Amino acid sequence: MVLSSASTVVLDRAELWAAPQNQGQPASQPTTVGAASAEDPLAKRLARAIDLYRDSEFDRALTMLRALAKEMGQQRSRHAQEVYTYLACTYVALGRQNLAIIEFERALNIRPDLKPPFSAPKILQAFEQAKNRYQAKVRALDHDAPKLEHQALKNAKFGSGIPIKVHATDLSGIAELRCRYRISGNRGFSSIKLEETQKGNFIATIPTIAVVRPGIEYYIEAWDTVGNGPAVKGSSRAPIKVSVTGGPLPGATAKTDSIARKWWFWVAIAGTAVVAASVAGGIYATRSKSVALQLDIPTSDLVGTGEAN
Repeated sequence: MVLSSASTVVLDRAELWAAPQNQGQPASQPTTVGAASAEDPLAKRLARAIDLYRDSEFDRALTMLRALAKEMGQQRSRHAQEVYTYLACTYVALGRQNLAIIEFERALNIRPDLKPPFSAPKILQAFEQAKNRYQAKVRALDHDAPKLEHQALKNAKFGSGIPIKVHATDLSGIAELRCRYRISGNRGFSSIKLEETQKGNFIATIPTIAVVRPGIEYYIEAWDTVGNGPAVKGSSRAPIKVSVTGGPLPGATAKTDSIARKWWFWVAIAGTAVVAASVAGGIYATRSKSVALQLDIPTSDLVGTGEAN
């Protein structure tokens, strides 16, 4: 175990799967314990309990972790989640699987997206059972779509991406949050997924290529982990609208195309062609007569003139 400059306790090897013989599979990555400060008495005690666990002193680790859990009471802090997680691992080490499931469930109640702290089979088994029990309880209680908070922009500049920020909360957690957008006047919507940057805060950016005049229309949809939804901000029929300023005017090409579709445009083109053909024919006939006279050829022999001497 090492203590980082940010005073975070980090396990350099997560090899213990909770067997006195120290046998098992290492976790895929180190587990981090979010200790608040190296001088924080609670963080130091938690770090000590984890040291005892890693040294296979499971009875002493259990005593310290149970005392910490009692002090936590009903707290829903990061410290509390860590205490319950390592308490569960210690119970697995002592062969008390049912108690381990209970502690994992308490940890999940604080942090629903919690991942298994180690990859050992017995820990994974207890964790999965706890997760299934937790999700079953959530499904029984959660019948509502996520709640969304979103402050829409009214204006944007041509060629600049439009950030879409949403704060989303739900009892069972957010499964997916999407923004569907289009250029104003278009029919279909494109879609981008919002990513979580902090707990409950999601963001995506409408790409610059779509930010053109006259503007952008979009709406937001969200589902929770048990399938409730979508919760929406805006809709396909009544999207949120953002005006775009700057850039070329749309429809410049459209005006040229619309002229080409007018009936009088093609009549004028045809009339011009007829006049040009007549002029060309007259020039050709005049030049033919001149050549015939110079060569003393009867003009009636010239094909296509229709004239005699």
